[in-house]
Amino acid sequence: MFFRHKRAYTTAKSVKALIKNDQWRTLCLAAFFLLTGQVLRLTLAVYYVKYYLGRDDLITLFMTLGVAASMVGCALAQPLAKRFCKIKAYISLQVIAAAICGFSYFISKDSLVLAFTAFILWKFFLDMATPLLWAKMADTIDYGHEKTGVRITGLVYSGVIFFIKMGVAVGGAIAGWLLSFYSYQADAVQTLDTQHGILLSFTVLPAFGSLFVAYIMKKYTLTNQVVENIQSKLTAS
Repeated sequence: MFFRHKRAYTTAKSVKALIKNDQWRTLCLAAFFLLTGQVLRLTLAVYYVKYYLGRDDLITLFMTLGVAASMVGCALAQPLAKRFCKIKAYISLQVIAAAICGFSYFISKDSLVLAFTAFILWKFFLDMATPLLWAKMADTIDYGHEKTGVRITGLVYSGVIFFIKMGVAVGGAIAGWLLSFYSYQADAVQTLDTQHGILLSFTVLPAFGSLFVAYIMKKYTLTNQVVENIQSKLTAS
């Protein structure tokens, strides 16, 4: 009985310390909107190519080039983080991704090369920021430890991952709702209103997701210098 109460007390203390970590809360909110917008756009990418561009034969190439761009972007994240502030870099990448999404709305269905280029660039810049998100999780662990005196590595990571998965679920659900709202019919010729709805949902709405992330991350204060100072204090204590 004693050990049970002790475990309950320890868990309550850890959860309380987690909630007090304002930088963790900021990161969770950013992760949610990031994945919501990203999954929404990726889910609708197939519909965009098939029904808006009218080239279902190019769906595989479209998605494959996006994956390749994502891999290159992720590979360049570490050199970027070493040269620039991770927060400023992350915000800038989200703004660039939003701008590309917004620009894609004005690409005509006949401009295949431009449509492909925009998608490739979007995946490149957006996923260049992905490793920076994981690095920020580690920073919030040290921040919370220094602020509350409790180190809760597992809770921090699992909490952020929970919001990431929630964003994935919500993004996929929104994609389905939007297709239904715009009267999408599977394997049929879509009306002009449905095509426009697919275009709008593939471009403008994900742009707002990235802009929300950029705005939220302005409240994230763990710069490289701040993190170094926190780590120095933790090492000395």
